[in-house]
This record gives sequence, structure tokens and C-alpha cells, in this order.
Amino acid sequence: EQTLRNVLESAGLASRFDFQEQFQMGGEDKLRPDVVVQMPGGGVFVIDAKCSLTAYLESQDAPDEAARDASLMRHAASLRGHITGLSGKAYWDQFRKEKSPDFVAMFVPGDSFLIAALDRAPDLMTEAMDKRVLLVTPTTLFGLCKAVAYGWRVEEQAANADKVAKLGKD
Repeated sequence: EQTLRNVLESAGLASRFDFQEQFQMGGEDKLRPDVVVQMPGGGVFVIDAKCSLTAYLESQDAPDEAARDASLMRHAASLRGHITGLSGKAYWDQFRKEKSPDFVAMFVPGDSFLIAALDRAPDLMTEAMDKRVLLVTPTTLFGLCKAVAYGWRVEEQAANADKVAKLGKD
């Protein structure tokens, strides 16, 4: 979660203004996404940072190649299971009023973790997208959030231009 926070702040987003951590949602399910990012125009998107890396870490200490391969297969299966679980939460339905995009971002805290899973399950990315889950690493999330920060800057400039035009007219 700290890595996630660092990426969001490095991209130019401010905590409590542009994103909220551990957002508590109402309703029967009491969903609690790790981060809700506010987008220009009133939209939001959800980021989940709870993927397990236990099997990946076990692969690093494996005594032989067969044990390493088995651990990495469990790692890919773990990510696949988390994708299915996130898809089932349907966060996009919870934020329908806010014009939320129809995906949830699943944060994998390192490119190597995702690459290892994709080596064992090459179709994992496609499966995730079919289930409305966007697999993001620090690198890709940084780019996504930079685009959001840019959108905020453009929206602010447009508001300032409107004020200047109004003052000029007055």
C-alpha cells in the first residue's frame, strides 16, 4: 500500500483531494477498496492493492527448478483467483452515479511479479480485461495517474479561463 501511495503522489495526485485511501462504501456488502481516485468531470476509479505475493516469494527460495516452477504456477493461479474475486465485487456498479469507468485496477507492486505470472499464464492479461480488471504495476499506474493529473490541470485552466473571460466581459 505504501508503494501504491508513492506512485499516486509521484504522478501528481494529492491524498484526500485526488484520491482517498481505505474508502468505506455503504450498502449491504460494505466494500472497502484500497484507493478511490477522483477523475475530472466527477468520475472515479478503484484501485485494489491486496494481491498475494507469497507463492512468488517462495519461488525465490526454491531448492530446484521444479519447485520454483511449481511456486510460479501457484503465483499465476493466485493472481487469477484475485482477478476473479475483484471482478465479482463489481466496484463500477457501486460508483455508477459518479460515472465510473467499468473497470477496477488491480495493483501488482512490481513489474517482475506480473511478468512471472504472465510467463506461466500468458492469457492472464486478456482474462483480466474480459473480467473488467486492469492489471497495473507501478510503471503503468504512474502513466494512468499522470493522465488523471493532466486532466485536473486542464479542468483548472478551463475554469480560470472562464473567470478571466467573465472579468473581461464585466
